[in-house]
Amino acid sequence: MRCKTMLTVTLIAICLFTLIGCGQGGLVGEVVLQLSNENQTNNQSDGEFTYKNKTVKYLKHEVTENDFGEKVLIVYYDFTNNSDDNAVFDYSFDDTCFQNGVEIKHSIWHANDESKNSGKEIQKGVTITVSSSFVLGDSEDDVTLEITPFISDKKLLVKTLLLK
Repeated sequence: MRCKTMLTVTLIAICLFTLIGCGQGGLVGEVVLQLSNENQTNNQSDGEFTYKNKTVKYLKHEVTENDFGEKVLIVYYDFTNNSDDNAVFDYSFDDTCFQNGVEIKHSIWHANDESKNSGKEIQKGVTITVSSSFVLGDSEDDVTLEITPFISDKKLLVKTLLLK
């Protein structure tokens, strides 16, 4: 997922440099202003935010075991699309978990139906429950959840998840 982000950022940078090189600096300023206006974040509460007309609401988390005997953290969200276009949670946001300051990897296996929902496209006005799974190590220390837009490092939600 990080590879896709880097590729997207690189392609955007190349396009911007091309526009500047062709003497279209004013156009670049307008595009940057438009992007910054679209990226307004509305922090409604500790576990909910709206970004580009898409709302994510943290619901809960649980620790379980997968089929391979690994401890897995599952985080559940309600994902609402209020934009004019169809949207997919996985292509709108990047959720990352850290334990003791170190990123823990996403589980590549679907834990439940909600984990399959994160890749489903939804239309305007629809809310769907999605989940993400993370493989925990031996530690039972708390986890920090961070959610950012798909191609940005802007933190839209930072939340400590208690595992005990």
